[in-house]
Amino acid sequence: MTHIGKARQAAAMQAVEEGLKGSPHWDYWRYHRTRYEHSVRSIVDKFSSQDPSKVRILDVGSHFLQMSSVLAELGFSVAGLDVEEFSQDSLVQERSSKIGIPNHRIVDLEQGEFALEKTDFDLVLFTETLEHLPFHPKKMWLRLFSLLRSGGRIYLTTPNSLSLRKLPMLLAKLFLRVG
Repeated sequence: MTHIGKARQAAAMQAVEEGLKGSPHWDYWRYHRTRYEHSVRSIVDKFSSQDPSKVRILDVGSHFLQMSSVLAELGFSVAGLDVEEFSQDSLVQERSSKIGIPNHRIVDLEQGEFALEKTDFDLVLFTETLEHLPFHPKKMWLRLFSLLRSGGRIYLTTPNSLSLRKLPMLLAKLFLRVG
């Protein structure tokens, strides 16, 4: 068992951040940093009794591999999975190679077709992705569940557009009839 404390989590966040400064992905990191911190804390808590190197995580919608990079920095065994636009992006491929995160391509998300051979993941991350799906996701979910080992989990998040800090902006948009 390896306990990953707050200091180590902060150091992992900082290490990934340092690697992103000056890159085209920097603004995306800054915008999502707080969400990454919260998700990392939750994931670390869920697997606190396990050796992170033995915990296999699949990050679906891995985008720029930022969340994956933090988890890999903490010692988790992470793989990314995303649409070709991101999985084949040269900066993402470079990051994948440098950090050692296998990054797989989604062939057809609606049909649950992925260019991925391994299964038996302990955790499938599905963060800030669900709201982008323009289809009924039944086949996708069946395939994702089939990638989990027995007792595996899915970690799903969606944007909270009704948070207290966003409510005034949403009300203003409603009143002004914009957005």
